[in-house]
Amino acid sequence: MFNQRQNSKMPKSILVTFSFLFLISCQEDLLDPSVTKSVSNDNFKLSMTLSDDIVHEAGNIKVDVSLERTVDAPFFLPSKMLGDWYLREINGQILAEDSLQVLYEFLADSTYGISKTFSFNSKSLGSQALGLWDVISDTDYQLDHGYDTTTTAEFTVNEWPLGDTTYTVTTHDIIHIDSIRALVYTFSNDYSVTLTNKIIYDYMTVTELDTTITWNNGDSGAWGTGRDTVNTTDSTSTDRDGLWDFTQDNMTTLTVHFYDVQGGEHNSFETTFDIDIATIPVGSFMYWAGDNSRSVVLQKTNTSTTFDAPDDSTASFQGGWTFTQTGDELTVTTILNNTEETGIISFDTPGSIVPIGGNMYWTTDLNQYKFEKINDPDPSDPNFEGLDMDLVVSALGGDIFVLNSTYGSEYKSFDVEIGSGTGDEFKATCFFEPSSSAGSNGYISTQFDDIILTISVYIIQE
Repeated sequence: MFNQRQNSKMPKSILVTFSFLFLISCQEDLLDPSVTKSVSNDNFKLSMTLSDDIVHEAGNIKVDVSLERTVDAPFFLPSKMLGDWYLREINGQILAEDSLQVLYEFLADSTYGISKTFSFNSKSLGSQALGLWDVISDTDYQLDHGYDTTTTAEFTVNEWPLGDTTYTVTTHDIIHIDSIRALVYTFSNDYSVTLTNKIIYDYMTVTELDTTITWNNGDSGAWGTGRDTVNTTDSTSTDRDGLWDFTQDNMTTLTVHFYDVQGGEHNSFETTFDIDIATIPVGSFMYWAGDNSRSVVLQKTNTSTTFDAPDDSTASFQGGWTFTQTGDELTVTTILNNTEETGIISFDTPGSIVPIGGNMYWTTDLNQYKFEKINDPDPSDPNFEGLDMDLVVSALGGDIFVLNSTYGSEYKSFDVEIGSGTGDEFKATCFFEPSSSAGSNGYISTQFDDIILTISVYIIQE
């Protein structure tokens, strides 16, 4: 029996080992002075860790706060609309970003804002058309010549008798006239236009000088013939004054208006240039494609003063929006200046969030819109959870400092940016420094929504 009892006892060496390990674990606990406390509600867990709950009057305590989702956030399809969106197209027409930017900002409190910025540059105002342009060809006009005529005139210069001989001097003038039509457009920066219709005449006069000798018996003969050729040029022109306008949408359109006929004359041309810069250099070409297959080619021959582009102009509007949701179909109504527009909304990305660069589409009874997302909603904006997304750390007996800050206060507020899935987390770090008049007792608190937790601290007076 004695031997059995002796064998059932634990060896001393094992007992010593366990005792040593126990002492080490207790020592580690004693060496870590940090204090952690957590509290939860139905959706979040709020935790706060202090590096120590005892601090010297001249020391500080590190405060780590974390907020963790414990369930997925409620998802509403309209939350995909929140943020900043550029309006890119209306009814398939692309908005020229260098001249007009329309920005929509949708907030979860059922309000939205529209900002329209009009940018002006010389090209969008029509600087490419400015200057003098000779018409090289025009399918509506024959420009190579107007008419070509030749006439002959004969004149007796002198006649005198000498003995039985009579001398007669005559001239033959051969006149050749050719004419050319020239059309010149002058586009000015006050949107006036002048069309000059010029007829250029080229004269070529050939003069022949003949001397005829006639005797008394009736015989005659020619003696001495001279020829002289002279070229001269003349012209006549008429001007038509009117107005012009210039638009850049899916195509560039230049329209010329004349009002010297009843009802006015209006010609619109789809316009292109052989070089796409704001100011077209002399010698370059402009091409018009007009109604009824009219085609015109023009060449620039002189410059004109360009535009002074005005500063950008921005107009802002505020409105409201409501929505109804049936399954995955979202109907949105916008209200602006007591005018409503209702349409079906769709997105080109799945999920609850549209990434920056994603598109949103509206189809209403009046229009079709395409938007591009450029910014996520501001975390400080209202949200569909109905929460104030601020986390506050406060203190009694000292001040709260944030990292790299030299200014402290009784509390600090942090804007919470947190994902919508279970386990998503937001963290903040700050420091507690006692005040000289704090006494020996204080506390540090943190609050998010309806969750509040507090840890007491002991302040050692110097």
